[in-house]
Amino acid sequence: MVASGAAVCAVPGVRGCQGGCAVTYSAIAVTPLASVFVRVNDCIGVRFTQLELDAMWALARKRQEAKSGGATDRRSDTRLSNIQMHYIGIKGEYAVAKYLGIGFDMRSLTDGDDYGDLLWRGRHIEVKNLQDWLLFTPGTFLAEVAVLVNPLRERPDRRVTDKPPHAYKDVVLRGWITKERFIEHSYVHDFGYGPRLCVRPDRLSPMEDIFPRNAAQVNL
Repeated sequence: MVASGAAVCAVPGVRGCQGGCAVTYSAIAVTPLASVFVRVNDCIGVRFTQLELDAMWALARKRQEAKSGGATDRRSDTRLSNIQMHYIGIKGEYAVAKYLGIGFDMRSLTDGDDYGDLLWRGRHIEVKNLQDWLLFTPGTFLAEVAVLVNPLRERPDRRVTDKPPHAYKDVVLRGWITKERFIEHSYVHDFGYGPRLCVRPDRLSPMEDIFPRNAAQVNL
């Protein structure tokens, strides 16, 4: 089980938050089991410990094993294995859960329900782990809120190092949007794997606008 506490800090020296984010870190004092929250422009970066990454990879393997044997292959990116897809998804869900200060069961073989990945104060939250823009297949945005998670392009991840753009250990919480606002601002585009409803990251609201900082005791 991964520790649920989070060490936090303010970090100067930020660069970039477009198409996957990069950040320059100052010296950070953290406990060995705790994620680190960092400021990346108007976004929130989450830097995982190796213990957390190992636990998330183990959970990804378990989820895939539970679905093997007749399960439909629904990968949108066939360059990634099913385990890698689970791993990327778990990293995003875990990062959002850590920021919100809600529990995340590293033993759970299910990834949310039909209405979202996480439930916080009665709101269903869909976590989307994507390269840049927020995308939904038409008719699949069922939660009240979606949170966009992008890769934080700093530390290579050996488990997906040959699979850009997700070849990095850490992630950035780009922002959130309600289903109603998504419908208002989205348009249809085909990136090569079928039509998707798309919203640019600059249409998203900062995490703090709906999720207060003290939800995870984040001091940024």
